[in-house]
Amino acid sequence: DVDILFIEQGQIDCGGNCVIRKQCYYIYIFSGGNIRCKEHSTIVGGELIAEGSISLGDAGAPGADPGFIAAGVVAERLYMSRKNQQQLEEHKTSIIQRCKGYTGVGRIKKLRSLKDGIEEMKLQHLRLNMIPGTSLYSRIIEETDTNQQVQPETQNDQTDRETVDISCISIDVHGTIFAGTLLQIGNLTLTIEKTITGRTFKLDDTKSHIIAMPLR
Repeated sequence: DVDILFIEQGQIDCGGNCVIRKQCYYIYIFSGGNIRCKEHSTIVGGELIAEGSISLGDAGAPGADPGFIAAGVVAERLYMSRKNQQQLEEHKTSIIQRCKGYTGVGRIKKLRSLKDGIEEMKLQHLRLNMIPGTSLYSRIIEETDTNQQVQPETQNDQTDRETVDISCISIDVHGTIFAGTLLQIGNLTLTIEKTITGRTFKLDDTKSHIIAMPLR
């Protein structure tokens, strides 16, 4: 566990819970448990990533860079996902460059051969599961229609391993959360569109959307 008063432009990586008592400015916190900030604390910028739940005072500030707050997420998998996304973008750029020397039928054939590789990369990226205790990749399900397409498993599906109950994970904001802040719970994300106060963010009953409710 980590219990601190103040940190600026630093990094915390702990296997247990992290307690923030006053302020954090542009920091990176990775917690294997919960992140608990005092009700009158302030978090500005940076990233808070916890495998458990997160409670906050104020999140953000006028004119500050938006922060990223993720609960029920394994930090290593999140960064793996970002790296995969970067590789996808680089691969797309490479395809465009490699096809410049081809025209007509030859260009079409070359595009088809390169497209197969990028579709496989996309599917693997979509299957990456952020939820602690789950397999790294979700299983794939074949559709019953004639196209026989494969789709990533939803986060409602469970594996045989002990997993975090994602329906119990929440991000509680006791103070103000500023517009632009990006939230993530499990495999789902939500960008705060307007500044609001006193909200609990969690998954809905279908586990397909992040919803905001008044903080009790």
